[in-house]
Order: sequence, then C-alpha cells, then structure tokens
Amino acid sequence: MLLRHLGLLGHILDPAGPLDPTRPDQIPVPLPTLCPGSSQAETTAYTRWWDDDNVVQHILVSRLGGTPRGLLPSSNISSHTALSIYTTLTHYYGLRGWADGVELLNSLNASTCFPGCVHEYVSKWRTGVSRLQSANFPLSVKLILSNFVRGLPLAAAFHTLRAGLSECISLSDDQNLDAFILLTEAALDLESTFRAAAAAQPS
Repeated sequence: MLLRHLGLLGHILDPAGPLDPTRPDQIPVPLPTLCPGSSQAETTAYTRWWDDDNVVQHILVSRLGGTPRGLLPSSNISSHTALSIYTTLTHYYGLRGWADGVELLNSLNASTCFPGCVHEYVSKWRTGVSRLQSANFPLSVKLILSNFVRGLPLAAAFHTLRAGLSECISLSDDQNLDAFILLTEAALDLESTFRAAAAAQPS
C-alpha cells in the first residue's frame, strides 16, 4: 500500500511478467542501462532510479527480523535491487497458490508445543496465520483457536486457557483475528508467569 501510494510499486514488479494495460500503476520500472556515451539526462534518470529503488528497499527490509534478512541477496552485488529482495521474500514466505495455503494450514493444525518452547510455538502460529490472511486464504478463527490451544503443553500453566476455550470460541468472529492475537498473548503471559514462579521456588 505504501509503495502504491508513493508511486514506486513498479520497482517490485517483474519486467518479464505480463502487463495489464488497464492498470498503469502496475507497470514494471526496469533498471536503466548506461554506456560510456550516455547523455546527462540518461545519467540523471539512472541516478533517480537508484534513489527510488533504495527507498523501496528500505520499506521492504526495515522491519524484518534476522532470519529473513539472512536470506536476502548480498548488498555487494549489482543485482541487489528491490525486485531481488521482494522475489526472495515471496519465495520463502509467500503462498504460491491454494495448495500452499492448505499445506501451511495443515502444518499449523498438526503442530504441538514442547515445554519451554511456547515462544517459538506462538511465533510459528502468528507467522503462518499472517501469511494465510495476507493471501486471502479462507480461515476459520474458531478452528484456529481450538487447534492452537490443543497444541499447547499439558501443563498447569495453560489449564485456564483450556477451561475458557469454549467461551473464547463462542465470542470470536471469523472476520477478524483479535481473539487469536489475545489468546497467543495470554499463552505467552502464562508461560512467563509460571516459569518465573518455578524459578523462584527452592530446589
């Protein structure tokens, strides 16, 4: 949305892809080429393209964590452009079709959490659900809530979540993920609270 607002969406569109003449906002903007005899106007256009591309690169990577950053092409190579970054991110984190969405959802529903790994479990669920939502994959929030709680460790820390699951599901709305976010926050809070209490007890 930000790239479209700035008029820079073309920097992440593949020049080899099909063009839609009814969508002038979705026309790729390929890197201009320079040769020894390039004019001043061509040089200026080349510099301006890189200035715009650097803005797009910043938008793409400014909020990324360490793992996705480590997958990106090196900034020392000439092919390090916004398009190469976007292509890499969509390859590893995007959904290419319905089958990918089904596979991801099934993976989440079948996942279980080992004691002491609640943070990783919550991160996996949040990332997966976010990917599905961004791809407009049909989701049942009620089913997500149920399977998320089912996969938590069978520890006293999460008895309250299991006891209140029925009410949580009945109050949830399949049109938004607020209940899911609140439930994952509660799981993290309970994990931290019980871990701190266990550490404070004598051997």
